[in-house]
Amino acid sequence: MIYFDNAATTRCSKHALAAMIKYTAEFFHNPSTTYAQGMAVRNDITRAREDLLGTLGGDGNIIYSSSGTESNNLAIFGSKKPKESRIIISANEHASIAQPVNVLKQKGFDVVICPVDECGRVRVNDFKKLLTKNTSLVSIMHVNNNTGAVNDIENLVQTTREVDSDILFHSDGSQALGKLHINLKKLGVDLYTVSSHKVNGPKGVGGLFVKKGYNINPMMFGGGQEFGIRPSTENVAGIMAFAAAISDFQTSIDLRYSRVKTIRDRLERGLRHIREIKILSNEHTSPYILAVASQKVRGELMQHALERKGILIATGSACSSNKMSNKVADSLSLTGNYRYGLIRISLSHENCTDDAREFLDTYIKAYKEFSGYGDKDRRTRR
Repeated sequence: MIYFDNAATTRCSKHALAAMIKYTAEFFHNPSTTYAQGMAVRNDITRAREDLLGTLGGDGNIIYSSSGTESNNLAIFGSKKPKESRIIISANEHASIAQPVNVLKQKGFDVVICPVDECGRVRVNDFKKLLTKNTSLVSIMHVNNNTGAVNDIENLVQTTREVDSDILFHSDGSQALGKLHINLKKLGVDLYTVSSHKVNGPKGVGGLFVKKGYNINPMMFGGGQEFGIRPSTENVAGIMAFAAAISDFQTSIDLRYSRVKTIRDRLERGLRHIREIKILSNEHTSPYILAVASQKVRGELMQHALERKGILIATGSACSSNKMSNKVADSLSLTGNYRYGLIRISLSHENCTDDAREFLDTYIKAYKEFSGYGDKDRRTRR
């Protein structure tokens, strides 16, 4: 099997699995207890928290959660915002940002959507026009999960601060962690989301960075864990496995990046030979994600054809649907039949150039088979 859907989730690494077993079977004690074993576990969590902060280059704290989605919700709902103030997000934010913000819109907040360019990056000039003194919160993802577009968060934060230094800036870094060198002090964000299962850690673990000096309100109440912000007995095995996975990434981040870029470039060169295909990813996108739109073959048709040959890709975010929504197509200004032909190829360091070769051979064969009746099929669909 060739797995090209790493933006949806990644395989748990050996070190992460070992940590999960260790903290499930041996060091299983509750970190809130006061006897030696529990206190030792609590110290391990503290060390993992400090290591993650060091990886992120952040001056603040990490609140562990159950996922990137929970962290995003905590950032949106837990941040302090005057009623009816403005909230700005991009046109292609993950559903875990877009949907919570829509809830706030229904409660009277002034929610505005910033357009993105053809690869999914925020249009900075449009962003500037949306900023007002009444803005309380901005949430712009660092790396887009559908196209790999890398937003210039540092520039966007600086632009925001020029309008009002009190505007809160959050960024979803779920697709950036482990792939890019991150320095949150340099970026200047107040809140930053990370997720374990995007970096070969287990599912069920995420984190929210909270800048020093900023307080966030809890969404749940209970035992007071995670500084009272996210009360619940800690997922110790998940947290420590997340730490192990991140350690693996950080020791070889440049090597992995170079390896993945070589594979992505091979795929892109092969696909560019097909005239009716648009490559949506470009020099402003992460090499870990390659987004492609076909004029003649629907994305879901190609996805299932490749699946039958043992190649797994996606047609959009696994969290929202089995295909890229019209919203994504709209945000990327895709028109005509290209709207239905979106696929996402997302890579990891575990892939190789042979995977790229086999994918291209299989894809091109399937494309030739389907494209002959693609237009007729689409007329029937209408």
